[in-house]
Parts: sequence; structure tokens; C-alpha cells
Amino acid sequence: MHRVLTLTAAAGLLLIAAPVAVLGQDGPTVLTETQACADLGRKQPGEPAGLAQAERIAERFAAANLDVEFEEFHVPVFDVGEVSIEVVAPTQTTYEGSSFAYGGTGIVEAEVVNVGSGRASDYAGVDAEGRIVLVERDLTFHRSAQLNEVEAHGGVAMLYLSAAPDNLVQVGTVRFAQHPPPHIPTVTVGADDGAELAALADAGDLRMRLEVDAERRDAVGVNVIGTRVGTTYPDDIILVGGHYDSWYDGAVDNCSAIGSMLQIAQDVADVDLAYTVVFGAWDAEEIGLVGSYDWVMKHPDLVERVVVNENLEMTSAATQVGSLELPHSVVNLIFGTTGPVLNGVIATSMAATGHVAAPTTANGVRQIQGGIIPTDLQPFYTLGVQGFSTFSNSAYYHTVEDDTSHIPSDSHVRVTDFLERFLLDIQDVPPEALRLREVPTVEVRVPEEVTVGESVPVEIEVTDLLGQGIAGGDVRLLVNERDHWPVLLESAVDAGGGTYTFEVPGEAVDEAGDLWFTASLSADLYAAEGHASTRVTGAGVPTPEATTTPTPGPTGQGEGSSGGPSLPATGGGLAVAGLVLVVVAARRR
Repeated sequence: MHRVLTLTAAAGLLLIAAPVAVLGQDGPTVLTETQACADLGRKQPGEPAGLAQAERIAERFAAANLDVEFEEFHVPVFDVGEVSIEVVAPTQTTYEGSSFAYGGTGIVEAEVVNVGSGRASDYAGVDAEGRIVLVERDLTFHRSAQLNEVEAHGGVAMLYLSAAPDNLVQVGTVRFAQHPPPHIPTVTVGADDGAELAALADAGDLRMRLEVDAERRDAVGVNVIGTRVGTTYPDDIILVGGHYDSWYDGAVDNCSAIGSMLQIAQDVADVDLAYTVVFGAWDAEEIGLVGSYDWVMKHPDLVERVVVNENLEMTSAATQVGSLELPHSVVNLIFGTTGPVLNGVIATSMAATGHVAAPTTANGVRQIQGGIIPTDLQPFYTLGVQGFSTFSNSAYYHTVEDDTSHIPSDSHVRVTDFLERFLLDIQDVPPEALRLREVPTVEVRVPEEVTVGESVPVEIEVTDLLGQGIAGGDVRLLVNERDHWPVLLESAVDAGGGTYTFEVPGEAVDEAGDLWFTASLSADLYAAEGHASTRVTGAGVPTPEATTTPTPGPTGQGEGSSGGPSLPATGGGLAVAGLVLVVVAARRR
């Protein structure tokens, strides 16, 4: 299901489910909106707090003269039941902790081995086969990559040591919600408890019993999109995005960015903008960048027109490096694509606002994080869009203490000023100066329609920046139904010349509706993706109704027929030999 509810700024006020504070009554909008977001608490897809935040963002967008749309998508959410973390030997005791989202379930009892950061090199001389593998939080190696290594080395569970103060337990996801889940449990404990367990593991005396009871259920996420058509380049888009969902209050991650976004939208409300500007408030980032992926998958025509993605991630908080807190002047770092014009504007905007950062590359971040870019820049980067993201790290990241008391307001305002200055400065740059592709093109071809139980042939073409086929790669194909429910994730067959093939077995095509395909190629120097969909007709398991509160929207608002902001159309899929060719990763103009 992909329902779009539209509200234009001129149409009046939204009906709001929760009271809204007056903008700026206690300070700048960036601060008051960050506080209001954090006050709602945990904001997960389909939950009342998340829906209330979506309503609030939409009302602020409308007040800023933006055309507003809600876009829904189905996603599996991970409900944790009971989690038991028990030391069996040398002395029986229990510890508090939690399961990571989308980890495995069941009961495991085994010896524990400690591999530190959990990179492949850390397993040298360690026999992890059949053992619980203890890993520690590493800012430069994502927990999902740590899990991949645990599985690759035969571990039966992952025990994660948080790094937050006061023995706080850090949570998160270890596998994208739209990917097939792992088969092994993944549990997380506080840093103090973790130190005790690590010492026992290092002594060779630790045996533990872990039990995780959890289930996945269907929910509906909601992206909030605000659009203003540009005056000079109406067919070219600057996309300002950031997620509003959170674990716990999420003041730093990512209410701070939503505060920045709403400040920027308010400040440019009466400014003539050369480019069409799309503000994307994404849902379900924390569980796999799902909201931003949903938008790029369902709007290939709009993605082709995006010349810059300005991603807002954790626009506040003092960046921590171990026990050291960096000065607020470098509170928020930057990474992104390498286009010289784009980076020149970034440098100019930083200088104009007194903001100091240490830029690095998107691919560099992807390499050290174990193959992913852990923010909403990734879906745009892999499709060849130029862009950048802010980021920082809080000691209270993903804990119950991620509240506004840990946000230095002066730096939060300064980072927001820089982001706004960039949006204004980029208006003076012609679009042809920004269309610099730095990843290969991935095109996915599938039939336009199949029936339930029918196999689906998939053809994938991968070409380099010169249009030459790339052979010999490991092209992975992810298939989802019901928007983002995983069906399979497998390697395609290299047919030579940059063409790869795969056939989805008929028994996997068991549900009427849209079937979604994402083909990915990852190498040392890049990651590239392409998307497509096919319609599945006939009798089959019907798409279930969401077990969540209905999508927010004005009373009486009808369903839209299109899937995106109301921009001038420039074409969509291309029919080729009876196949529908959806080119999301098309070459940049």
C-alpha cells in the first residue's frame, strides 16, 4: 500500500492530534521544535508518538508555504518480549539488557569468546564456531557489520557491550528491517556489566545462556514531504532530508535534525528559491533507512531530478571520541560525495557561518562502517546523487538518556545556520555543475505483471561511468513484498558483459500486490543500487491491514493517485521487449 494524502499550504490548518507549542516562544525554532520532538518520547513507525510528530511536522511545513504530503508504507517492526541474559559458569548470575531489533530469537547456551571490535582481523587465533561472540561498541564499525562477522565465523549469538555512561544499555537494529533477519540472537548490555563479562571471557571461564522472545508485525510508516517549486530551475530538486523516528526520546538522534529542518523551512518561507526544494521528513530510519528508501524506490522520476541531497543527521551534541569530547567548534562533522563545486559551496557556507568541520567522503564512511552508510544519505548516494550529511556522536546515543540536556544549544544553532546558508548558497549554482556521478549505474528489468505463483525473471545491467558493462561483481538482489517485507536476498548470476540474471521462484510469489526489487553492487570504491517493481495479480494472501493507528491527515482528505510531490512530470518507466524497465539509478544529466 502506498497512500498519499495531500495538503497544500493554502488549504488551511491540519487537524492536529496533539497540542502544538507556539513557535519560538521559548527561543529559536530549532530549539523549541527539538524539545517538542523529544517530549513525545519513543517514535517508532505506527506508534501514536510518531504519528503525532508527523502531524506536527506537516503543520510546520504548511505554515512555511510548502505543499505537504503524507506517504505511507508497510514495514515489519520488531516487538521484543522477554530477554534473559544469564551467566551459567563460573558463577550463576543474571544481567540486565535487551535484544537488538531484527536479531534472531530462541535460546542459546555456549562458551563466550571476546573479539573486541569484531572486525575480521580480530578473529585471528579465535575459535568462534558454536560460541557466543562478545563484541564492543566501535564508532567506526557498525553493529550490523559486527553481526555479519559473527555469522561468518560460526558464532551462535552476539553479545554486545554498550559504551554509554552509567551502565546504560544502547539499543538499535542489527539488520535492515527490509532484509531477511539473522538466525542468531543479538543482545546488548551496559558498559560496566560488559567489562565484567569481557574479563571472564578473557580468562576462558565464561559460559552463558541467552534467551530472546520477539516477533515481527506489520506497521505503517509515514514520510512527510514538503515541496516548493523553484523559480529558475523548477525541474531540478534540492532535497533536504532527515528522519524523525527515534529510540526513546531521541533528542540528539534525530530530534535535533528535525528542529534544524523546521527552522530552515520557516526561514526560507518567503525567499525566492531558484530550485524546487523538497523537505523529506523520513520515518523508520532507525530500523533500516526504510522511509528514505521507500521514497527513492517509488519516485524514480523525481530522483533523476535531485541534484543535491542535504541530509540532516544529529545536528547537535558534542562529538565523543572515546572519553574525549571535541570542542563545540567541531561538534558536527560532515561526509559526502566528492564533487568539487558542491564541496566548494559547503566550504563557503561554513566560512560564512563560523562553522568548522572535518569533511570526509561518503565512501570512506561506508568502508570503515563495514559496507553501509548508516544514515539516509545512502539511498541517494547509491543512485548517483551528489550530497552530504552532518553527523556527530553523543555518549548517550540510543539510550534512555538521549534528552535535550545533552545538547549544547549554541553549537546546535550554529550548525543549523550553516545548513540554511548552504541551501541559500546552492541556489546560485547551475544544475549542470552539480550533476557529477561517482558510482556505477544499476538498471533492473522485471515483467510489468505476473500472477501469484508465477516465477519472476530478473535482468540486471551494471555499467561504469563510461557506459561499459561491469562483469565479475557480486550483485545482490533483495526482493520485498508489502513494500518492505523481505522475501529473499540472493546473489544474481553473472551472465557476462555487465548483465546479471536471477529468477524468483514461484513459491516465493505468494501475495497479490507490488513486488519490489533492489539490486546492489558493492566494491572498495563505491556502492551502487537500482530498483524496480512488478505487479502481482490473482488469488493469494491479501495485503494485511496495518495493526497501527491510521495515517495522520485532515478529516475527509481523499487518497491521491500519484506517489510524490506535485512537480512537473518528465517521464517514468521505459517499456523494453515486453518488460518494464524502471531506471532509478539512471545516469545523471
